[in-house]
Amino acid sequence: MMRYDRATAISKRHTQLLELVKSSSHSPKSLAERLGVSAPTVYRDVVFLRRQGHTIEPIRLSSNWVYQLASQIQIPEHKQGER
Repeated sequence: MMRYDRATAISKRHTQLLELVKSSSHSPKSLAERLGVSAPTVYRDVVFLRRQGHTIEPIRLSSNWVYQLASQIQIPEHKQGER
């Protein structure tokens, strides 16, 4: 694969990754399967996108980790008087 083709493929994968994370929470394994890459590649892509200013955050669920945009993270509200 030529450098230009490879760079284009990576750019498309980054765009797809952002769209998936925007649409819902996804585990690294799920993202890897959907994008046709390994979980470590997904991790590297997330690091790259975060360095570009995207607020992708890992969220710990009871059974695994998922990636989610920070603007979509749901923080439980405290009732008045609770701390």
